Amino acid sequence: MIKHVNNIRYLQWVVESIPEEIVDNYYLYSIDGRFIAEAHLGQTIVSLTKNGTNETMDKLFLHTIKIEGTDKPCATAKTIWRKI
Repeated sequence: MIKHVNNIRYLQWVVESIPEEIVDNYYLYSIDGRFIAEAHLGQTIVSLTKNGTNETMDKLFLHTIKIEGTDKPCATAKTIWRKI
């Protein structure tokens, strides 16, 4: 209706990017998301996820959601996953 991505969709893309082995054996303990800019209808979205480091046995991932062809992020997030 307003032709831009809802903030919840960014978080869904973040969680969808987690490897299946993590989703099957860990639970989402923490998510810290930052919404920076809107993505609009017709734009191609790129979801980037990389392993982070921490001092615990938890799994940490750093996420960036951006519009294809740009360097400006629409959203960033950090997720922490704990062993089941």
